[in-house]
Amino acid sequence: VLKNNFLMKELRCIRRKNMFMSSRTSIENILKDFGKISLAEIQKASLLRRRDSKFIFSADKLPAILSDLESEYRVLEINGKNIHSYQTTYYDTEDLKMYHMHHRGMVNRQKIRFRKYNTSDIVFLEVKLKDSHGVTTKNRMKAENGKNVILSKEEEFLNSFTPFQNEEINPVDFFVITAIQVFLPDLYFFIRTNKEGFLSSHKKDSFNNYYSNKNEDNSFKNELDALIEKIEKND
Repeated sequence: VLKNNFLMKELRCIRRKNMFMSSRTSIENILKDFGKISLAEIQKASLLRRRDSKFIFSADKLPAILSDLESEYRVLEINGKNIHSYQTTYYDTEDLKMYHMHHRGMVNRQKIRFRKYNTSDIVFLEVKLKDSHGVTTKNRMKAENGKNVILSKEEEFLNSFTPFQNEEINPVDFFVITAIQVFLPDLYFFIRTNKEGFLSSHKKDSFNNYYSNKNEDNSFKNELDALIEKIEKND
């Protein structure tokens, strides 16, 4: 319900999709000129312990950025493909402990997820730990049945690398809140700093308080109101 009614609506999605498709064609052509690296080679340098930085930029800038990097990097090639996708399912506690630790910038925090790499059709259960030095360490195991299901071996793995028991964690969907963070940062900050109001029976009042202080078109507020009503019906 949230995915269909929220993101697929007006958040400039059609414009961004067209931009992405145009950029993708250009990216595919650029990647043909990159040196190639095989899956076997990249697994030897799996970067399971690293320090990294992430940046958000418009998709139409990516072709130019890639062109400048051609001499510095090689591109993973699997079955003749240079662009790869994956599907991720995150797990968290009922009170979203790992999520809140991440957004408060707390150290020694973890992420637990299943990730399916679509080109190779391999599924891994992964545990990521970010320490006080900003270093991320990832431990992972190949899923026993190739699905996002915690069975006996996965449970043993979690017991080895996390303090969480299998019955404490469940799949969670961060799609909507991530979309708000990227496209509506002011609203995201308001939710983050007033989370008690959004985790109670007064969610609609919390949105009204936010919009009462903003002189904006009400179309998005009306969409959020409709979402809140549907969420409350399912509570």
